[in-house]
Formats: sequence, structure tokens, C-alpha cells
Amino acid sequence: MMLRYLLPAVLLLCSQSAWSDEADHYNRAVFESVASRQVNNDLLVARMSVEINDKQPARIAQQITATLNEATRLAGSFSTVKVATGYQRTEAVYDKNNLFTGYRGHAEFRLESRDFEASSKLIALLQDKMQLAAIDFSVSPETQKQIESVLLAEAMDEFKKRADAVRRMMNGQSYKYVMLNINPGGRNFAQDGMLARNFEAKAIPMQKLSGGQSEIRVQVAGTIEIVP
Repeated sequence: MMLRYLLPAVLLLCSQSAWSDEADHYNRAVFESVASRQVNNDLLVARMSVEINDKQPARIAQQITATLNEATRLAGSFSTVKVATGYQRTEAVYDKNNLFTGYRGHAEFRLESRDFEASSKLIALLQDKMQLAAIDFSVSPETQKQIESVLLAEAMDEFKKRADAVRRMMNGQSYKYVMLNINPGGRNFAQDGMLARNFEAKAIPMQKLSGGQSEIRVQVAGTIEIVP
């Protein structure tokens, strides 16, 4: 019997508490500030590939291994370029009549560097026996971190200026933060970079590479409460 009287009382207290919390939410403003900057892409990532066709998978493996070893040897002369072997596969090949014709082996070789000139020289050397699959440019993690620190200070300064402007408009004495959300590292995309796709040549001259630019953004969004 006691429980029947206690339950409505508890529900009433909960509803009063919720109403009280809701009533305290007044003189609030929600807005955001964004700081952005165009930054030169300073990191190059190139993917080279080699493809061998043969009826014997062992011969394919030997040729691919020899090519990758030679690529690694050549890259050893370029201390500013990081290289690594990538995805490799060997698969059976069939003609249009679904008859087995042999095997195809594929392997990738990856280059990463902030030295565009050295990368271009190495790519030109490797293209004697490998295909250039792609060159992509971006902002290096080190540079992005430095720029984000500067942009964060700018975005926070702008947020505070807007908060103070809102306070003056509402004739408040001060304001306090209710919620603050900082989102660094906005979309980072290449612009006007010189990209190469599915390009194959032998003994090609060194290309002058242009990395283009990316936009780095920092967003500060939040809610403030004006204190009368």
C-alpha cells in the first residue's frame, strides 16, 4: 500500500527537477567560428607497379622479386625518399573462351617524400622497368599540426569576440561556456597538383612536380550563457 503513495511522489519530484533544469536554460546563444588557410602540399606519395605474364608462376615470382630488389637498390641512393613494397598478387589468366592461358603477377612499390626533386629523379629511373600508377600530394602531418595550432588560436579568438558581441547585445555583465566543441583538421584536399595516372614510358626525362595546395580548417562551435 505504501508503494502506491510513494510512486506518484517520486514522479512529481522528477518532473519538478526536470522543469527546474529546463527553466535554468535561458539567455543562451549557439554559434561557431572557422579559421582556414591554403597551404602548399609538401608530401608526395607515388605508387609504382610491375606486371609480369608467364605460364610458370615461379618465373613470375623471380622476375618480380628481381625488379623490386633493383628498385630498392636504386632508391638507396636517395636518402630523402622513403620506399616500401606494397600489394602483390599472382592470378590465373583465361581467354574469352574461358581457357587457361597462363599467370599474371602484379606488385606495387611505394615512394614517400617531401623532396619533390629527388622523387622525380627516382621515378624517372624506376620507370625503365616499372609503371607509374599514381602520384598524390598532401600536407605532411608535421606541417598540418603546426598550421592547426595557429588556426586554433585564430578560431578561438574569433569565437571569444563573437561571444563578447552577443553579451553586449543582450546587456549582460559576462558570459560562461556551456558547451565548446573544437574540430581541428578539417577537410584536407589537393588543389592544382600535378598528378600522374596510368602513365608508362621508358627512359623518360625527370618531371618537374608541383604539389598544389590544400585547405586546412579548424572549427570552434559552442554554446554560451549570458550572465545578467
